[in-house]
Amino acid sequence: MSSRDRNKVSRARRPGRAETSFKTAIDEAEHLKHCSELEALKNGDGKSRIQVKSGSRTLGSVDIDSDCKRAHSGSPRWDYLVGVERLGSAVAHFIEVHGAETHGVSAVQRKLEWLRGYLERKNQGKLRKLSSEFHWVASGRINIPQTTPQFRLLRTTLRNQGLRGPFTSLKLG
Repeated sequence: MSSRDRNKVSRARRPGRAETSFKTAIDEAEHLKHCSELEALKNGDGKSRIQVKSGSRTLGSVDIDSDCKRAHSGSPRWDYLVGVERLGSAVAHFIEVHGAETHGVSAVQRKLEWLRGYLERKNQGKLRKLSSEFHWVASGRINIPQTTPQFRLLRTTLRNQGLRGPFTSLKLG
């Protein structure tokens, strides 16, 4: 193999700035374990509903719920984190897979409050600094009638806190 070919191979394997910043943020955060691609997403728990857009690069994933279960056993923990590269930078997609019925709105609100508090902890500094988005993916159908107080809570308070969804499927990019 020529030196030119070796340089091509080594450049292809070298992690980019976005991948490095995402992995470093996970490694320094409390309790979280970095998984490659979408490996942290569980089958039967929304994995089939979450995809990365063609041409987008996945930086890894984290099962927040499982990783934090021991330290935050009684807390309403958020489900997942997926890193995706966008315009050369890491974007942290925090994803909650939950029933999108009227009663699910308050549960997702509690989980979002827990996640916001978790991100404010000292060791989460690098994770907190990443560009981030918060998504709710429905585990089944979406049934939150527009005439309910839960719909108003979702469309006002939770939207103002950055929550997107609920969606029946999600394409990250």
